Amino acid sequence: MGHPLDHGSSVERGKCDFAEFFGSLPAVKDLRLDICIIKAMIAGLDEIPVRLPMPLLSLRQFYLFDICLSGFDEVCCLVCLIRSSPYLEEIEIETFNDKGDELPAQEFLEAEYYSDIKLNQLTKVKLKAISGTKPEIELIKLLLAKSPLLETMIIETCTLSKQTLIDIMKQVTKFGRSSPRAEVIF
Repeated sequence: MGHPLDHGSSVERGKCDFAEFFGSLPAVKDLRLDICIIKAMIAGLDEIPVRLPMPLLSLRQFYLFDICLSGFDEVCCLVCLIRSSPYLEEIEIETFNDKGDELPAQEFLEAEYYSDIKLNQLTKVKLKAISGTKPEIELIKLLLAKSPLLETMIIETCTLSKQTLIDIMKQVTKFGRSSPRAEVIF
């Protein structure tokens, strides 16, 4: 016998369909997610969609906590949500590094640099606990390249040596920016 609240929806006890969940939030303006929620939604998916079937047209602020940018599925999910939010004005991402295999996520982000992502309303980005991994650097590069109205990107690093911080700063200052006003603050 089915759950009394189950009316044919794929949202069941302990299960939630990724696209359906976000499709049920068409008017959300401020979204705050922990990566545990994302992992629960993408568990069992054969593949993460490139874009949600229904764009998040009202979403203005997106906050994602505890994402591991070396995790391929996590990065695909992040990019899907960004791509599906055309009016996004602010992104805040707090990362952690699990020392996993960075290559698939890095290659995906490098490819996204040449993709159809447009962040035409994005004005503020805050990245926390950045350690200088290649996927983190590629995400910074992508956001700078695809955000013509970007005003501020704040990069907060985790405990790093001075040399690592200098290396990150050198890389970031070389990246092209679609916004002439974009200021990167460490």
